Amino acid sequence: MKPTLITPTLQEMFNVRINNEEASARLYLKMSVRLQDLGYFNSAKLWRKFSHEELEHADIAREYLLALDILPDTRDIIVPSVEFDGLDTVIEATLEHEYEITRQCEELAKQCLKDMDFKAFGIAQKYVAIQVHELEEYHDLKNRLDLFGRDPLNLRVYDNELEKML
Repeated sequence: MKPTLITPTLQEMFNVRINNEEASARLYLKMSVRLQDLGYFNSAKLWRKFSHEELEHADIAREYLLALDILPDTRDIIVPSVEFDGLDTVIEATLEHEYEITRQCEELAKQCLKDMDFKAFGIAQKYVAIQVHELEEYHDLKNRLDLFGRDPLNLRVYDNELEKML
């Protein structure tokens, strides 16, 4: 019998983390496609880049479970059915989404400490650090949106500026 290296609660939380990171990737891909459709070409490329990053984040938990000889669950991905009518609504929805993901990552870290699982806590800390970086990035996008304003012409100029982030 192989030793138990992780509690069932943490195993489930890591599987949820995989699923939610993949759902984030799909959400950002959906945003990218909408931005492309609206003619925000640099923004579309940027959100596609964000989508790929979220898949990398899913791999962190997947690889951790595999290292413990646990087969990660492959679950259906549920993406919220929200519509975006412009670059401004995409930025706001992204920031709101990342607040929720940050909360989830903090809950994972708390559970690791509660279970006294320091291996898992190291992985949870990676997620929290990623969230700090992403919140900074998305707050910067929102602050620049506020500076540019929401006039359609200004949003086109802002889209051109976003090429620097690619």
